[in-house]
Amino acid sequence: MKFKDFKYERPNYDLIKETLTNLMQNLKASTDIQEQKHLIHEINTIRNNISSMSSIANIRHTINTEDKFYDDENEYWDEISPFYQELDTNFYEILVNHSNKNNLVLEYGDQLFKLMENSLKTFSPEIIEDLQEENKEVSKYVKLLASAKILFDGKERNLSGMTPFILSKDRTIRKAAQEAKSTFFINNENKFDEIFDNLIKIRVKIAKKLGFDNFIELGYLRMNRVDYNAEMVDCFRKQVIESIVPLASSLYEKQKARLGLESLKYYDEKFEFNDGNPTPKGDSNWIIEQGKKMYHELSPETAEFIDFMIENDLMDLTTKKGKAGGGYCTFIPDYKSPFIFSNFNGTSGDIDVLTHEAGHAFQVYRSSWIEIPELLWAT
Repeated sequence: MKFKDFKYERPNYDLIKETLTNLMQNLKASTDIQEQKHLIHEINTIRNNISSMSSIANIRHTINTEDKFYDDENEYWDEISPFYQELDTNFYEILVNHSNKNNLVLEYGDQLFKLMENSLKTFSPEIIEDLQEENKEVSKYVKLLASAKILFDGKERNLSGMTPFILSKDRTIRKAAQEAKSTFFINNENKFDEIFDNLIKIRVKIAKKLGFDNFIELGYLRMNRVDYNAEMVDCFRKQVIESIVPLASSLYEKQKARLGLESLKYYDEKFEFNDGNPTPKGDSNWIIEQGKKMYHELSPETAEFIDFMIENDLMDLTTKKGKAGGGYCTFIPDYKSPFIFSNFNGTSGDIDVLTHEAGHAFQVYRSSWIEIPELLWAT
């Protein structure tokens, strides 16, 4: 089935809450492992449907942030998702405190329970309104970036569409393109500042309500960093300063000499060779064809994967008006389908996306038999 035919229907939260609450109460009271496995399966089937509807709405919203229907649906999910998070938390609490926990750990693995215990530290009903506000600010940020309309070289362009000019062989064009792009941020400086200021205040408030000193520890928990902590990352940062920064500086010196420049300006940093940076030798369709050839040569598994993605239109790759920035991979459980989103703009970044995001997509495609949402993705 092609992505355009994937059915989207807003879930009925009240009905889902009632159904899940009854299933969870039965799970809590159950003493039989087979019954517990059946109930967990029933619960996860419902949770995966919720995730599917949320993913479809988000994909279609980010493909066109100006689509009124999916803009409204995005607002709905901003409001409702913390309530679904509350139901997930109730589920986790039952499992981590279950009288038959030891056998459940043997059945589902220790990692699931580590992730659930981790998640329990990140939520309380007390923060639901704060999470709604946080979601709204993030959506504002996505839409603000997508709203960029930069008149350059006789045509209106979004942020991604400016990248080829920022990498131009002509230094005056590079500088003008960077200045035009920067003008968008300067003109919207107050809006960006307000969003970031609001996010900091909201996230600090959430962290304090959950008993943390600040957002940092909560941020690590939210990202499921169960096997390393802020102290380890601090050590890594110091190693970057000691080892990587001098190496990067030496590479910039070589770049400056290679380009024949007296000094390397901010608009020169991404431009690496006088005859131009590497670029794809064709359009998005050509890139897909080369990607298909590559993945067919790699292995039968990657061949099956790329054919599935192409045949079912599970990629939206080219930058266009109203499209959100960046790139991502997500998963739609009910259709066992990954989806790749990006903004092709004729630069080598197009190839980066088709390998980087496709790496995530291949992983979840091969993991699609796993019905437990928490174990589908690598952390």
